[in-house]
Amino acid sequence: MEMQQNLFECRVGVRQRRADNPQQIVADCEKALTLNPGSAIVHFNKGRAHYELGECESALASFTTAIRINPEYSQAYNARGIIYAKLRQDKLAVSDFDEAIRMDQLNYLAYSNRATLYFNHGRFQRALRDINNAVRIMKSAQALLNRAIILNKLKLHEQAIADCTDAIEIDPTLDDAYFERGRSLLQLQRCDDAVRDLTHFLQINPRSANAYFMRSCAYRDLQKIEQAQHDLLAAMAINPSLSNLILVN
Repeated sequence: MEMQQNLFECRVGVRQRRADNPQQIVADCEKALTLNPGSAIVHFNKGRAHYELGECESALASFTTAIRINPEYSQAYNARGIIYAKLRQDKLAVSDFDEAIRMDQLNYLAYSNRATLYFNHGRFQRALRDINNAVRIMKSAQALLNRAIILNKLKLHEQAIADCTDAIEIDPTLDDAYFERGRSLLQLQRCDDAVRDLTHFLQINPRSANAYFMRSCAYRDLQKIEQAQHDLLAAMAINPSLSNLILVN
């Protein structure tokens, strides 16, 4: 399980909700800008709609204009950082997340998004510091899951289990938390518990080769060879690149 670029997709604004009709929002913003071209928030909202449409270059232009109009617009820096990350311009992305945090020490999205970049570059300790700040500011289920992913990379599996459990308590529908907790439990050889969590995940995500493979490992350690073989075959059917893995000699 990879961290989502908020992560875990990066989110471009606090309490952002997916636009029902982003094309209409773009059109409405363009009309509004004919009356007030110097409105930073309208440019920002236009950028968000372009982002929803997958129009990264247009979103980048809108967020840049919002920042030019209001150089202290923390959310716009966070949003532009996300676009830079999408465009694989990671140095510019980090710089914008830095600015967003400098302007607003409580911008938990910027901390979370910067953590994602550090995670993707293998800088797990730096990622952990940032996600700790994000959780301190806003203890959301997604932030806890993201921290669990980092903790597992650092082999801090007990802490990862605790974060996944808290995430599930906050949002029982966050199925990725069951997957990540299953990974932690497997590493600690708590195989019965790992099977339980991975089974729950597979009921919702039946095309996950990784989950089948991990559950096959848990079944193997439990000496349930028939179930282990079944899951390994299921994993290979979904992802043939796993065919070189031998579960049972």
